[in-house]
Amino acid sequence: MERRNLLKMLPLTGVFSLVDFASAFGTDKCKTTSDILGPYYKPNAPFKTDISGDDPGPKLYISGTVYGADCISPVANAIVDVWQADSKAVYHETLFRAKIKTDENGHYAFLSVLPGKYLNGSTYRPRHLHYKIHADGIEYLTTQIYFNGDSSILQDPWASDPLASKRIISLEQDKEGAYHGIADITIEKDASLSVEDDSIANDSFSIFPIPVSGDTINIVFKTGSNGKIILTDINGKVLSNTIISTLSGQTITLNLIDSNGIRLARGLYAVYFVSAESNKTYLKRFVVS
Repeated sequence: MERRNLLKMLPLTGVFSLVDFASAFGTDKCKTTSDILGPYYKPNAPFKTDISGDDPGPKLYISGTVYGADCISPVANAIVDVWQADSKAVYHETLFRAKIKTDENGHYAFLSVLPGKYLNGSTYRPRHLHYKIHADGIEYLTTQIYFNGDSSILQDPWASDPLASKRIISLEQDKEGAYHGIADITIEKDASLSVEDDSIANDSFSIFPIPVSGDTINIVFKTGSNGKIILTDINGKVLSNTIISTLSGQTITLNLIDSNGIRLARGLYAVYFVSAESNKTYLKRFVVS
C-alpha cells in the first residue's frame, strides 16, 4: 500500500483519540525510553509501508509522530526502522521488516499484522514491535512497543519495567476486525544537529588529550557558551547528551564510562556542541586509544 494512501486511510476509521501523545509518551518530559534490541534485527530492511504480506492474522495499523528533544517539534525525514514476528510468533529474514521515513510533519504509518507471542524461557513474551529511530544519520533510539491488556506484560522483565509503561499503547478494533494504534516517539534530537564537516568548529572549542587514553575527555570553550554537548560514536549513535553553561576558558569534563561501568571501546568518536545562542551545531572528532 502506498504511504500517501495509508496516511489518508488511517484517520477515516474513527478510532483515534485526540490525546496529546507527544506530552504523555515516555519519561524525562516526553522522551521515549529504550528497550533491548533482541536477536532478530536486520540492518537493510526495505522502505515500505505495508509489511502484512500474506499473513492471515488480524491486520494492525500503526501511525504516529516522531518529535524532537523539546517534545513538540516534529522531526521530518527521520527513519523509523520496524521489525516484528508474524501472527504465529515467527521472525523472518526479510518479511515483517521495513523502514518508514517521516513526512514534513514528522508523521509515519505502516500496515502489518498483530504479532504473535512466543516463549522466552518459561513465560511468553508479550506482543511487541521493535523500533530503531535514525535522524540525520544518527541513531537515537532502540526500543519496543507493547499493547495494553496483554496478560504477558507482568511476567516479562522488559515490558513490566516502569520505564516501559508509556510504551504500552492502546489498540482499537474496527468493524473488519483490524486493530489500530498510535505510537508517538520522542528522541533527544535538537533541530540543528546537522553539520557538513568540522571546519566551522576549529575556533569554537578544543578537546584534550588526543588521543584519549583515560576515562574522561576535556572540552574547553574559548568564549562563554550555553547549549548541549552530544557525544556519539562513529556510526552516529548518541552516547550522552549533556546541557552545559560555561565561562570563557572553562573546562567541561565528559565521563567515558557508561552506566554499567564499561569504558568506551577504542575507535573514533564525535562531540557535537549545539549552541543555545546561535542555534548552530559545531563538531569535533577524537580518538579513544
